[in-house]
Amino acid sequence: MNKKVKLILSGVILCLALITSIVSATYLKGRKSTPENQIAVSVNAEDKFISLSDFKLSSVSEDIKNKKGETKHIEGDGVLIRDIIGSVSFTEITVISDDEYRAALTSDDMENAWLLSDEGTARLIVKGDENSKRDVKNVVRIEVK
Repeated sequence: MNKKVKLILSGVILCLALITSIVSATYLKGRKSTPENQIAVSVNAEDKFISLSDFKLSSVSEDIKNKKGETKHIEGDGVLIRDIIGSVSFTEITVISDDEYRAALTSDDMENAWLLSDEGTARLIVKGDENSKRDVKNVVRIEVK
């Protein structure tokens, strides 16, 4: 490789590293942080922080399936999402994990959507789902729209 090609490649790599740094900083700055062992509940763009220990927890036991049809048994103490949001009217609820994984819930899901206490964090499960794509671990935010 001649000197000119090495110089161009170095410049391209430096530019890509700079762009990556800027995008990462912008993304991380825009993320909303949640205090440890708390869940942010956003209703009408207004946040309040809750802890699962604020609620009377019930025992939950469910077999959930992944997209391959494999079954996994989940047990724990939890609270229905409807008990967390109360009597607020909504069109959709989005449950978000600490790595930004999200699952959407509708009013039809309210009898089956549970937030479980899971080793110091919260976990969403929806009883009766044919695919566990709404099995959200490390829940930090619930957005009610």
